[in-house]
Amino acid sequence: SQAKLALPDQLIRNTLDAMGCEDIDLARAPHDLSGGQAARVSLARTLLTRPAVLLADEVDAGLDDDNADKVASIMASAAARGMAIVRIRHRPPDGRSTRIVTLSSGRLS
Repeated sequence: SQAKLALPDQLIRNTLDAMGCEDIDLARAPHDLSGGQAARVSLARTLLTRPAVLLADEVDAGLDDDNADKVASIMASAAARGMAIVRIRHRPPDGRSTRIVTLSSGRLS
């Protein structure tokens, strides 16, 4: 069996802070997080594993504009390092995508 390596607390802290989660204590129980905090922690955890491809379905849906912008920035940084990211969202384009596809009346354009 392969041992799991723990990520350094400072890397986790920096990632959460970049997503607007400065108020989350790393020892805090997951069930004590708000919905928006839990979504961002989940995204941070996923980004820190450095997947080759990330499907991000409405990751900014429950966030205010400022925190949605922070999440978009960290995802853009991950994409710039080579991660392929597909974002599904209902918000207007934020200028961070290299390609936008719109679903309307059952058709992609």
